[in-house]
Amino acid sequence: MKIGLERLSSLKKLKVLDLSGNHDIDNDIIPSLKTLTSLKILDLSDTSLNGNFPISEFAALKNLEVLDLSYCYFNGTFEIQGFETGSILTKLKILNLGHNRFDESVITSLSILSSLTNLDLSNNPMSGPFPAQACKSLSRLKRLENINLSYHNFNKSIISCLSTLPSLKILDLSYSTSLGSSFPFQEFHDLPDLEVLLLRDNDFSGTLPIEAFASFRHLEVLDLNGNNFVGSIPSAIHALSSLRALSLANNYHGSLPDHGFSELKNLHELDLSHNRLHGTLPQCVFSFSSFSNHSKLEVILFSSDSEEFVVETEEPTDWIPMFQLQILELSNCNMNMPKGQVVPGFLLHQHKLRELHLPHNSLEGHFPSWFFKNNTNLDVLNLRNNSFGSMPLYRNANIWKSHNR
Repeated sequence: MKIGLERLSSLKKLKVLDLSGNHDIDNDIIPSLKTLTSLKILDLSDTSLNGNFPISEFAALKNLEVLDLSYCYFNGTFEIQGFETGSILTKLKILNLGHNRFDESVITSLSILSSLTNLDLSNNPMSGPFPAQACKSLSRLKRLENINLSYHNFNKSIISCLSTLPSLKILDLSYSTSLGSSFPFQEFHDLPDLEVLLLRDNDFSGTLPIEAFASFRHLEVLDLNGNNFVGSIPSAIHALSSLRALSLANNYHGSLPDHGFSELKNLHELDLSHNRLHGTLPQCVFSFSSFSNHSKLEVILFSSDSEEFVVETEEPTDWIPMFQLQILELSNCNMNMPKGQVVPGFLLHQHKLRELHLPHNSLEGHFPSWFFKNNTNLDVLNLRNNSFGSMPLYRNANIWKSHNR
């Protein structure tokens, strides 16, 4: 792949260059890029670039807006001697440095890139208290809207530092197990304008305090999948009225609130799968009729790891939903249906399903043919471990029906 790369320098009008995945490319390519002054997008991810990143070599790329250097072998920091804030790569908005070997000192170097709106530093060996100098440097990125710091080992002091970013809307701190065992709700109070918060697999434990939701008035996406919360999901979750997507999967050993989810009228996706919840699901919480006026719902994932849990799908009788689901999972649920009814009645009114998962529910009878007529775009049908008899022929779907009798 190295042969001919020197000819790149003649492509004066080139705006997009993608060399990702070419493992023969190393630092020798950098001099060939300096003359490509029209470049707006440059992708060098998953190559053999290594060492300290010579950012000065890119000073001539005055129109560059997107730079992807993920999955390389960079370490240490950027070489920024002689450059002041806002004097280099002045149009760069998106920088991906994920999956390299940078330590926390790289953050200090990034302060010269004052136009950044999106920054990915995921899966770099960063740990410990967030350095004061790095915090000061980060605060200079006034336009930064999206930062990915997943797979790091900073403690919760990093959250307070992020509050100095006035434009921050999207924050990913997933797979960061050094933030502490308790949910750091006090630190998040200083980030009231967040729209997306991703905290998957952080080993949080204990109860999720009501105060955790007091500040998130603009939050649209909240992912707490894969933590270790216990007790009731707080009813104060209803305060997150802007939520479009909520995942509390793989978490709870406890109960649902007396109210909360039914008031989240902007929800598109709700994932409560693989929790050990107990008790009967009351109508005002997760009973599907309580979602009858939720016209935006497209995805509901619910699978119980507890045999004690009951899901109500039929009360009140003949209720009709306003939503049209694309994906529905009800796995290992004790569905409270009248004798002789094979599937939840509200499915009769669904016409856009692409995936339906109803495994491990002890459902009995003949699966209704009307379901296939109503959902012609169905791709996946999972009916494992039920007692369905013969199935109507439907060619378009991947049908899983093992262990049906």
